[in-house]
Amino acid sequence: MLLDYEDASDEEKDRVHQRFHDFGVRFTNSGRRFELHEKLLKPELELFDGVRIAELGVGEGYHLGSYRDLDYRGFDTNYDMLLTAYKNAQRFGMPLLNLEHMLTGNIPLQDKSIDRLFSVCMLHEAEDTERELSEMHRVVVQNGKIVVVERMCVIEESARAIQRLKDENQFLPEWFSRNGYEINERRFRATYWGESLDNDLMFNFYLVSGKRI
Repeated sequence: MLLDYEDASDEEKDRVHQRFHDFGVRFTNSGRRFELHEKLLKPELELFDGVRIAELGVGEGYHLGSYRDLDYRGFDTNYDMLLTAYKNAQRFGMPLLNLEHMLTGNIPLQDKSIDRLFSVCMLHEAEDTERELSEMHRVVVQNGKIVVVERMCVIEESARAIQRLKDENQFLPEWFSRNGYEINERRFRATYWGESLDNDLMFNFYLVSGKRI
C-alpha cells in the first residue's frame, strides 16, 4: 500500500514510523546495504577516489554501511537519534568522530570543504529551507554536488508539514537554478530498505541534484 498525501491517516503514519525503526534494526543486523543509497544515491553522487562526503540528517544511521569506506561526515540535529547512529557506526567500523550534532541552519564545516553533500527525507523539517540550502552551498566546492531526496508520502504529524513538503519540491529546482547549479530531477518509486522487505513500505520519492558550476 502506497501512502499518498491525501490518503495517510494518523494511524498509518504511526504504523509506518514504527516499521521504519523495526526494519532499520532488521536490515542492519542482516548486514545488507540500503537499496535507496546503493542503487540511487551513490550513483547520483558520482563518487571518486578521495571524495569528501557530508550527509545532513544521518538519523539513526542504519544506512552507514554504505559509506564506511569513504571520507564521510554525518550530521543531525537530534541527539537521541545520534546515540543510535553512534552504535551503528561502531558496528560498521566507522570512527565516531565522523558523526556530529549540528544546529539547524549551521553546518559545522569550513567553506568549500566538501565535494558531495546529500540529505534524505530531512530538508522539509528545516525551519528555514533557504538558510539550510545556503549553508549547503557554502560548504560545497566549485564543481561539487548537492543531492536532496524527499518522500512523496507522509509520516509527518500535521497538515502544515505535508504542505511544506509539497512547497519544497516546487522550490528546490528554482533555488538550484538561481544559484548557478546544473540540475537533475527524478521522481521514482522504491523501497527504502531492499526488495526482500514488505511492499507496504514502498514510497514515491523525489530527487533533485545540483552540480555547482
